[in-house]
Amino acid sequence: MRTATAAAGNDADGDDGGRDGGRDAAGEVMRLFYTGNVMDETHPEADGIDVGREAYEVMVTSEDGRSFSPKRVVLKPADYPDTCTNHVRDPKVWEQDGVLRMLLGARERDTAAGPAKSADERCDSGAVLIYDSSDCGESWTLHSVIRGTNALGHREAFGYMWECPFLVQLDDQEFLSMCPQGLREGAGTEPSASTEPSAGTESSIGASKGSRLNDSANLQENASSEPLDKWQNIWQSGYFPLPEGQKLINVETVSTESFVLWDHGFDFYAPQTFVDDSGRTILIGWMGIIDPTYHSYPEGIGFCHNLTLPRELSLSGDGVILQRPVKKLDAKRRECVEFVADTVVEIGQLSADIEISGISGDGMLTLNDALVLSYSKGIFTLQIH
Repeated sequence: MRTATAAAGNDADGDDGGRDGGRDAAGEVMRLFYTGNVMDETHPEADGIDVGREAYEVMVTSEDGRSFSPKRVVLKPADYPDTCTNHVRDPKVWEQDGVLRMLLGARERDTAAGPAKSADERCDSGAVLIYDSSDCGESWTLHSVIRGTNALGHREAFGYMWECPFLVQLDDQEFLSMCPQGLREGAGTEPSASTEPSAGTESSIGASKGSRLNDSANLQENASSEPLDKWQNIWQSGYFPLPEGQKLINVETVSTESFVLWDHGFDFYAPQTFVDDSGRTILIGWMGIIDPTYHSYPEGIGFCHNLTLPRELSLSGDGVILQRPVKKLDAKRRECVEFVADTVVEIGQLSADIEISGISGDGMLTLNDALVLSYSKGIFTLQIH
């Protein structure tokens, strides 16, 4: 059954559309938070970064999930740190220590550049903001700002914007997940040696060599040796493991060198998690990204993209997050077809789960004479012919 839209940007606090948000449930009341954007491209100095764009954090409440209260702006541009541009978005809310916490993705301006610097020359940096509320989300105060640092402890840009942030808690271990915008496709962070500030400069935004970014070119060079299966997406998404025993609310920096990708493929972005009634942490991502041109099939259905299969997250013995399809998907399976190596099997339907066991060396699996999955020297490769 399709129901009406619960919340939409249609007035001064979100006239140009809403962005990601989150939900908090307290007793019988559900609180929804999202970012409402207001754009003014007619402004003579509009650059979409500092001028001509405003972001508002909006709250609506509901007791039944169908009827919702009027929208209420709980954070406006004047409430963000002075270091922030007008790119602040994607509230994620949870309760901790008797108060509500809110994570927001942010883009901090190149403070060393001055307002006259062009968009192509900016060296902005991503950050995450934490706000607290002790009155059920009606008002919020800034708790802290989390920024990236390299191995030397100096500020590391690691993209010009961090969006879609959320907290992952597994076995008392915490992780900060986010999506860094501004890393070049096929490139990661720079090696520590090239990010040390020169004499007489501050270890802050714009101080690291070669970390200059811009929106259109999506720049951040990489001189380090990275695995071939890393940084293959246009826009990345991943997480920072926090040191053992540390809580996100007590952290002001994260090591950019500790960043771990959620997914090593492409067409994966803006993942989010929730904890179900049995205590499992489930992750679902957007199977698409904003820039490429997609076509619906069949043509004309009016929408593209999909969500990924739900993944259950768990923690390995050495502190690595493991992702497995949720067990309930097994109930969707029907006929089982077994095959051995060097044989051709007709599946007879458009979807199937393929399980491969007994791998003892290099191998290759071809699907429909078009999709080839190969394994050689510890590397899986997916190719489309």
